[in-house]
Amino acid sequence: MGSTLFVSGAAGNLGSAVAAYFSSHGYTVYGTVSKTSEAPSFKELVLDATDEAQCNATIAAIIQESTQINAAVLTIGGFAMGSLEETDYASIEKQITLNFKTAYLLAKPLFLHFLEKGSGTLFLISSCAGTDPSAATGVVAYGLSKALIVDLAELLNALAAKKKSAARVVVVVPGTIDTPQNRAAMPNADTGKWISPQNLAKAIFEEHSQNLKSEQKNTLKLGF
Repeated sequence: MGSTLFVSGAAGNLGSAVAAYFSSHGYTVYGTVSKTSEAPSFKELVLDATDEAQCNATIAAIIQESTQINAAVLTIGGFAMGSLEETDYASIEKQITLNFKTAYLLAKPLFLHFLEKGSGTLFLISSCAGTDPSAATGVVAYGLSKALIVDLAELLNALAAKKKSAARVVVVVPGTIDTPQNRAAMPNADTGKWISPQNLAKAIFEEHSQNLKSEQKNTLKLGF
């Protein structure tokens, strides 16, 4: 049986690029979407990633069908501006729901599966604002939600180490991703250092397939 990839947010810019890249390398790809499309390039799963029961049932169904998930990339998320003065707690809750809750509810059953099988790579998407507090002062709610992603990764990697498992979590920290939305929002920006979703997908694939453990220590930082 071939290798299997799970991607959340598979209809988005990064999610679709990851699904396409892994598929082109022989992976069976299961991807979650908010609504069905006419011509999916992967096994499409309609999912509300804020619903814990749905998330658990979806991962269980994939495991039952494919026996083992080898890698997972969780791309669901969103961005919000806001300084401390501008950020109320409702704004923080909204960003945590979008960026952290959707990741945690899928990361939990996926990583428990990886621990049971003894291997698997889970990719979580953070950001510069989530790893550098000085970069989060103008995006407080977003930065806090993405910092929780880093904390989750560290906790899961500590659990894997405790169990002497080869399962691991890699935190992806991209610079600005070259998407139509970002180009429209920043028409005068210097795009020279921006990273395309396709190149980011390639880096994720190589990190998983080669099981790289570089000086980055389970952090994949690109596009800076």
